[in-house]
Amino acid sequence: MSEQTKKPDLCYSREGDDHCVRELQELISIHELDVGAPYIEYDLVQHPASHYFNIEDVIENMASAADDDAGEHAEGFPDLSDDEEAELNALISNWLDKKVSVNFFTAVNPREREITAGDLGERES
Repeated sequence: MSEQTKKPDLCYSREGDDHCVRELQELISIHELDVGAPYIEYDLVQHPASHYFNIEDVIENMASAADDDAGEHAEGFPDLSDDEEAELNALISNWLDKKVSVNFFTAVNPREREITAGDLGERES
């Protein structure tokens, strides 16, 4: 599955803001911006649930738990080949993408922009 499950939308913020708004006109209104005022435009990306999963962390946690239980007797556990690790990763990732909803977006690819007269003209209409 691709890293992006939906076409990115845009959001806008002022430098230093902790959040962005979905409409440029809202940013202009909130901050009373005028021509030439700088702002940041971002792509909004909704990653699949598997984006937040890491098979290496699972394997490391298993090894650590086994070490806690059995010490040196558990050395090398779990002994998975690269193919087995890839198969387990695919299995869990596919399940996550089918069963776990992601209801948030991530703002990526910041681009510095400036308010134009055209942006302000849209506000007047």
